[in-house]
Formats: sequence, C-alpha cells, structure tokens
Amino acid sequence: MLSRVRWRAVLPAVNLAVFIALAAWGAQPVLQAALTQEGGVPEGKFSWTFENPEYPLLPLARRIAVAVNAPSYALSALMVRAVGASNERFASAVLFTMPPFVVLFWYLTGRWVDRRTGNHPVVVQPRRRLALLKSSAVVAGLVLALFAFRTEYFLTGGIAGWHGETPVVAAATYGFTGWFSLWEVMLIAAAVRCGESDRLTAARAD
Repeated sequence: MLSRVRWRAVLPAVNLAVFIALAAWGAQPVLQAALTQEGGVPEGKFSWTFENPEYPLLPLARRIAVAVNAPSYALSALMVRAVGASNERFASAVLFTMPPFVVLFWYLTGRWVDRRTGNHPVVVQPRRRLALLKSSAVVAGLVLALFAFRTEYFLTGGIAGWHGETPVVAAATYGFTGWFSLWEVMLIAAAVRCGESDRLTAARAD
C-alpha cells in the first residue's frame, strides 16, 4: 500500500501544514510577552524591543518547526538578513518566508522516496559524474560529522543559557544533523547506482 503513496505530494503538504500549526501554536507565549511589556502595545500592534532577534522563535513549538525544516530556516534567515530586516522583524520575516522552502525541500525528498518505491523514474547519473558524487559524499560526511559533534555538545549542555538564541541554534543543529544524514544516504545511493551502471556498460562492451 505504501508503494502507491505519492510521497512528493504527501510530504510537502503534511510538513507545510505541520509547520504552520507549530508556528501558530508557538505564537501564543510570544504574544503574551508582548502584551505584558511595559508601556503596552503601541498603535494597536504587537512590538518587540528585545535585542535578541531570535526571541519569537524560542517557544518549543517553533523550535521544533526550525529543527524539522532546518535547511528552509537557514535559507530564509539568509534572505531576510540580505534584505536588511531589523532585529524586531527578523523572526517574523523568517517564519513568513519559510513555507516555499519547506515545500521545495520536502518535495525533493518525497521525489527521492518515490524513486525508491517505483512511483517515479529512477535517474542514473552519467558515469562521468561518479567522481563528483563521491567527492560530494565525502564533503557531506565531513559536514555531518561537524553537526553531529555540535549536536552532542548542545545535548550535554554546551553554552547553556548563553544568549537567548542558543536554543534556536541548537534546534537548527539537531535538524541539520538529520538532514545531512539523509543527504549522505542520497549521495551514496546515487554513487552506487552510477558505479553499477558504469560496470554494466563496461560488461556489455566486452
């Protein structure tokens, strides 16, 4: 039955819905904090003056959303910083710009799963790309090792309480560890298929 599931449609839809739900759920403590600020709410709008731009991302629900969608969070954060968003608007802007990236990354992941289950044609890379695939797998493995080390560091209480952004950085680190593990598997699988195709081509030539 699972072989009939179109993961490239299911994964983006489900994860986008989960992301939106977590982001909305995590807004409650942030809004409560804004309402209790000294001086009230100026001009009928919520306003945060905390120096830490990660503050609205601190609720657990939003940290889970960041961890599950770490690549989307990183790209959104880079884009928001590139356009010069202020600290007060940083987190909100990141949350609003993440959905397209969430859909993209989970679509690509779902398409890879569909290829494994026979619901999408398997693409075998040309043999000239075997060296590139192997090199990419090595680089991804090194990056994965770095994130795994950071994960262990945060899990054992590294820099606990250091600035408000630490929980968000830790959540992103956990997420990237998982995503790089997946990408490493994808690269190794692609390299194996490419190598097998190369050997089959050579055998036929003989």
